[in-house]
Parts: sequence; C-alpha cells; structure tokens
Amino acid sequence: MTSKLRGLRITILCEDIAHHRFIREYLICQGVDKRDILDFGNVKSRNNASVLRHYPDLVRECRKKKNYQNIALVVMLDADGKSVEYRLRAFDMKLDPEKARVNQKTRGDNERIAIFIPARNIETWIHYSLGDMDCNENDDYKKHYTADDARKVAKIFANKICVDRLPQNALFSLHHASAELERLKKI
Repeated sequence: MTSKLRGLRITILCEDIAHHRFIREYLICQGVDKRDILDFGNVKSRNNASVLRHYPDLVRECRKKKNYQNIALVVMLDADGKSVEYRLRAFDMKLDPEKARVNQKTRGDNERIAIFIPARNIETWIHYSLGDMDCNENDDYKKHYTADDARKVAKIFANKICVDRLPQNALFSLHHASAELERLKKI
C-alpha cells in the first residue's frame, strides 16, 4: 500500500531535537523521501516562543505555494503542563488574532498544516509507546529518555500504534495528533 504522504515536501518546525527526530523518522517510515523533509533552521536554538514566532510565516509560505507545489507543514510543541487546547489557541492567536478572538478556525480543513502537541512532553509519548499504557499527561517522564529514544519510538508509532486506530483509552494528545495527521493525507 502506498502512503498518501509519499511525494509530499514537508517542512518541520519544532522546539527540540527529540521532536525533530520523532517527526523525521515517522515521516520516513510513512514513505516520505528524506530529501523531501525540510528542516526549518537550527533545532538546537529553538524554544516554545521561537516556534510560535516562526509559525505564521511558514503558514503563509505554505498557503502561497499550495496551488503549484505538493507541500505541508508539521509543527510540534510540548504542552509543558498546559492543555493541548491552550497551546492550539496560542498558535491560532499568532496566525490570526481576529479569528482566534471569536473562536473561528485559523486553518482550513483542506490545509496540510499539522500541529502536534505532546502532553506533558514528547517523553510522555515515548513512555506510552514503550508499553506503559497507564502513563498520564501530567507526570514528567523526561529524565527517563533521550532524544535518540524519540527516533526509535517513531518507528513503533508508524508500524504498530498508528497502523490501526488508537485504543480509546490512549493519551488525549495522541488522539489529537492522529486527527492532525489526517490533515497531511488530504489530497
């Protein structure tokens, strides 16, 4: 079966190396050619604020080119003790404050712009995928894992966890990410 992501040029905007390794490996496992994965700047010099600052420019670029290029944008930012909804609202406010103020969508349903927000952080997803299905999105599992673990776990997500539907009791942020992934597969 051919992946709907094959042939898509994808720009990654994320806050740290673990995010970058996770997204990049996941996309490769989904059939995206390594040369079609574009990194936005130096991952080591980013944080939450810089991801939010660059997001509107990358969305505008994506929108400008969508009619003649097969492109997408994948953004990842840890929730860091905030809710997924809180982080999504921050992206909406950066992209279009007027629409965000009246709770209108700032991304169209047909736009290939996906926002992943691991809660509490990417290490929660790592912990979950390595077999602790009872983990939660409040505890910080960061001290248990490295950025290299994110790459390993991306393969587990691509080949096992995301192959079928997520279990109903899976982490909320994973369910959100699964819905966001569908945005990339739209034709």
